[in-house]
Amino acid sequence: AALSTVHYSMPAHVFREYRPSARVTAPGGDLADDSTLARVLPSAAADGEVMLLCIGGEGASRTGLNLVLNFRDMGLHNMLILAPARPVCARLWEVTPELACVWWPAAFKRRRPPSLYNTKFNPTALAFFEARKILLEKLVIRHHLNVLHLDADSLWFANPMPLFKTVRAETSQRPRSRDTT
Repeated sequence: AALSTVHYSMPAHVFREYRPSARVTAPGGDLADDSTLARVLPSAAADGEVMLLCIGGEGASRTGLNLVLNFRDMGLHNMLILAPARPVCARLWEVTPELACVWWPAAFKRRRPPSLYNTKFNPTALAFFEARKILLEKLVIRHHLNVLHLDADSLWFANPMPLFKTVRAETSQRPRSRDTT
């Protein structure tokens, strides 16, 4: 049996670059401050799109930076880094000073029921899981952004945006507000 290949035509606009409107040095802040996200997003989002990259600690900075540089080579500059503490962002800013990076140490230090840690998962990893879910809600619901969420240890060989803008376009639309009248 011969294998058949499905070919999709990709409009030229899906290969465009995503560049945030603001170019600020070291755009970031502690998410415990309610004004941080609104202040940082102009340096992270482009055309209603943002990629949320989670970097767990200074030890993961090299892997995270590799992903950031890889995406930039693809024309994707619309990234927001979530880190547990400011030193991770400071380390990234040494190489990419305009990269939007936020931290949230209070979310990582918050006491949780011991039953949540009756697993093989690292407590920091579980705290990260919770923190990024809260951040995702804010990005989507409050700021009306499409979010591509990634961990720093993911590897991409091609720009994923054309796939989301064509083949998967019907599942990647921003939520539309409903008329309540």
